[in-house]
Amino acid sequence: MKAPEISVLMPVYNAEKHLRQSVESVLGQTFDDFELLLVDDGSTDSTLKIAMSYPDPRIRILRNQTNEGISASLNKGIDHCAGRLIARMDADDISYPSRLQKQYDYMNDHPECGLVSAAARVISEGGEFVRHDHFPPEFFYYNLNFTCWIYHPTAMYRRDVVYEAGKYGAAYSEDFDLWWKISREHVIHHLNEVLLDYRESTSSLSAVVRQAEYEEAQHHQVIRNILYYAGADFKMTFEEVEALRCNFTPLINLRSGLAIKTFFRKLQHISFCIAATPNINCNAGDVMQAYREKKKQAVGYLKAGMRAVKLFFTLVRMGQVKEGLAIMNQRGFQYIFRSFLS
Repeated sequence: MKAPEISVLMPVYNAEKHLRQSVESVLGQTFDDFELLLVDDGSTDSTLKIAMSYPDPRIRILRNQTNEGISASLNKGIDHCAGRLIARMDADDISYPSRLQKQYDYMNDHPECGLVSAAARVISEGGEFVRHDHFPPEFFYYNLNFTCWIYHPTAMYRRDVVYEAGKYGAAYSEDFDLWWKISREHVIHHLNEVLLDYRESTSSLSAVVRQAEYEEAQHHQVIRNILYYAGADFKMTFEEVEALRCNFTPLINLRSGLAIKTFFRKLQHISFCIAATPNINCNAGDVMQAYREKKKQAVGYLKAGMRAVKLFFTLVRMGQVKEGLAIMNQRGFQYIFRSFLS
């Protein structure tokens, strides 16, 4: 029997609420040469019953006798995938009908590409529109060092590439870890078209149940990424690493102009190192433009979080005179100096 071109890999755990909608969005694809491999991670609700209710021969089900966790379930699934391409899918998300076809076409047309993702429309638990994040494709390589721009269930990757990367090796933030490892050796690409509805769930592991564990894992992964480029002796504080992850609160809470100035200096150094390090995904011009956008974003957050006068003098010391003057124009000299004297 001929192996399918694509294996759709869906780990499931107590997913009865949205599983039917998710499964049927896969079965309704315009591309039909696929298998849907469900890995049940010891569910205690009706998840398994729902999965087994479909007579479609393209569905296969693997069962864990106990709850082994997302990474172990994904790795077990990868070992059983028959397709040369693996499309990730989650049990509460919705793939658009043309998703598999468009990602399959891209991977066929670009044999050098190891992973292709797509844009997602974020929806609430009840299915209402929340937002559409715009992630410029040319900035992916740079920003993937700091944050996970790839929604896990939008990814399609080559089976041999994920084996080469060691499969999923992190207990938490497993996708962020794997995407970064793949991008060391293989082309990654982003289709800037919405091909999936991504549900923000109240039972999400990363956002609710194991939020602290995921946050800690991502923090350490960012440190690893930075040391890869800047060298093992490069030093960063907890506050600086969090600011790289777009969490500026710890840095603002230091109330230190010197700490902010040091952060921007290190951000520049890291960005130059990324641009100078050979990589199949690296376009130095795109990296530096992404750096400028990240710096602009950081200044915007800091403007909102610091008192005007402290920010003004900090920007001036950093050489950001135009930004400092803009704040003065927005708020007026009297406000600036009243704040300074208070």
